[in-house]
Amino acid sequence: SLPVAGANNIHIGHAGVAGESRFIHIGRQGTQLKTFVAGIRGATVSGAPVLVNSAGQLGVQNSARQFKEDIAPMGEASAALLRLKPVRFKYKEADEDGQRRQQYGLIAEEVAEVMPDLVIYNEHGQAETVAYQTLSSLLLNEFQKEHARRAQDADRLIALTRVANAQARELVALRREGASRAQQFSALAAQLEQLQQVTAQLLTTRVADRKL
Repeated sequence: SLPVAGANNIHIGHAGVAGESRFIHIGRQGTQLKTFVAGIRGATVSGAPVLVNSAGQLGVQNSARQFKEDIAPMGEASAALLRLKPVRFKYKEADEDGQRRQQYGLIAEEVAEVMPDLVIYNEHGQAETVAYQTLSSLLLNEFQKEHARRAQDADRLIALTRVANAQARELVALRREGASRAQQFSALAAQLEQLQQVTAQLLTTRVADRKL
C-alpha cells in the first residue's frame, strides 16, 4: 500500500504512520522476526552503541547535559546491585552456527523484583531484557563509594597509628623515668646501708669507750 501523508519518509514493507515526517520504517514489528544487514560486522567505527526499544525503534542513549533534567548524585541507588544474582546459562535457540554457547548475565524477571528501572519491558509490559549499558554507571558509583570508604578507613588508621605511636613514646619515656628512679632508689638504699653500717660502728665504738 502507498504510504500515508508525510514528508521525507522511507517505507519498505510498511504502510507508514499518519502524520510522521522524516521517519524510516522497514518491515513490521511482529511480522518480520529477524534482521540481517551486511557491512556492519567487522567494520570498525567509534561512536555510541545502538539500542532498540520495545517498538523496534533504533537509537542511541545520549549522555550530554542538554538532553537531561533532574540531574542528581546517584547516592545509594546503586546499593541494590549487591542483591542481583548473576547467572550462567544457554539460550534455548541455537545461534547461526547451530551452537548453544555458555552465556553470562542476569534474569530480567529477577532484576525487575530488585531494580525495575534496570529492566527493558516489551510491548505487553513483560520483562524482556536488562539495560546492561546502565550497569557500568551503577558499578562506577559503587566503586567510588567503596573507594571513599577505604580512604576514610585509611585516614582513621593513620590517626590511630599516630595516637598509638604517641602512647608508645610516652610509655618509653615513663619506662626510662621509672628506670632512672629505680637507679636513684638503689643509690639511696646503698647510701642508707652505708649509713647504717657507720652508725653501727659508732655505737660499737662508744660502748667500748664506756667500758674503759
